[in-house]
Amino acid sequence: MSDDLDKAFYNLTVHQRNVAWEEIALLKKQVEALQKENDDYDALLERLKERLTATANALHGGPREMSLHSWHDLAEIAERHRDFIEGVAEGDCAYNDNCPPNAGTRHYECDVCRARRALNPDKEVHDGPAETGTDG
Repeated sequence: MSDDLDKAFYNLTVHQRNVAWEEIALLKKQVEALQKENDDYDALLERLKERLTATANALHGGPREMSLHSWHDLAEIAERHRDFIEGVAEGDCAYNDNCPPNAGTRHYECDVCRARRALNPDKEVHDGPAETGTDG
């Protein structure tokens, strides 16, 4: 088959051969671009795999040797944890002083204030029910 292609190629005119070489060069560039895009997707998939594995390990605990945790239930587990934290955050501050970290109190933070801070790490925590930013 290769011999037939070689013969067909050399039976072309010089102009037809030049056009064919230009098309081959263009196709090579397109293949290189697709290979780079594929490599970029592979790198993204690897980073996402690492994040999902770290999340699974955090939610499930470390895996046994030579094993990995499943990822299929991560959203469900995270939702259960969030529901629990929201329930804790609905309570009253144990010291009725907002438990500001490192503010000279005799403690660090009570569980209620820690839960509120976990739900809204950038928001100032006030005594009273937590504002979670959800509608229900």
